[in-house]
Amino acid sequence: MRPIENDFKAIVDALEAGRVGPLSPMEHRIITRFWVLWRWRNYFIDSPEKPRLLSGVQPDTLSKDQREILESQGGRS
Repeated sequence: MRPIENDFKAIVDALEAGRVGPLSPMEHRIITRFWVLWRWRNYFIDSPEKPRLLSGVQPDTLSKDQREILESQGGRS
């Protein structure tokens, strides 16, 4: 997601600096990708998935860092 945001920000920065003229086909694709990113983010905010148990993963065998990574990705330990 970060590369999409960075590409979009570069276009915005150029426009804020006074760039004028039509957008190139590549810039149009970058803006479209950014729009799609925000559309998906909004979708997941409006209808979040419920946490799921992962078969084969035993919570007591995971380190604290592994549990935090699992939780940040929607899993439960």
